[in-house]
Amino acid sequence: MIKKLKIFDFDHTLINTSFVQDIADYEQSTGKFWQADINNFWETPESLTLLPSKPNESVAEKFREFKKDKNNFIIVMTGRGQQLRKEVRHILDKFEFYPDLLFLRPIEQDILEYKKEMIRKFSEKFVGVEIEMFEDRTNHANKFEKFGEELNIFLKVNKVLQKELLKKYPEYRKHCGLKTS
Repeated sequence: MIKKLKIFDFDHTLINTSFVQDIADYEQSTGKFWQADINNFWETPESLTLLPSKPNESVAEKFREFKKDKNNFIIVMTGRGQQLRKEVRHILDKFEFYPDLLFLRPIEQDILEYKKEMIRKFSEKFVGVEIEMFEDRTNHANKFEKFGEELNIFLKVNKVLQKELLKKYPEYRKHCGLKTS
């Protein structure tokens, strides 16, 4: 019986994927020019296939721990567009993360609104169940907490900020809703 929903964001929460800034390293190490659309980086398969990804071990440990408990229902929910399902699934499989469900955002929908809508649907389908999320975007995490209060559901949001990424990537600071200077 499902007693708890565990929802993991994908990029920079469960999996440390690359940033636009990493393209220079790719070009230097391979001697090849980046062919994909830099302006639409997050929606390109190349952002997931040509650049390195690795688990965020502190969150990955929680995923593995929760997966052992049959009362948990594990969901990976990403703001990546649905056209990247194969690439996201490949990365999850590569690191042996097998969620019960994988949700990718419909391309025309706002990331925050899409995730809130999914949470609302989960709360209606699994009435009374505890929901715990892992999210790297501070601005989103705060809105999820407020949304849980509005729905009158148990929604715990774990804010996942990685100090080493904050130092290295101005794009990550912006992504997390933090000042870039």
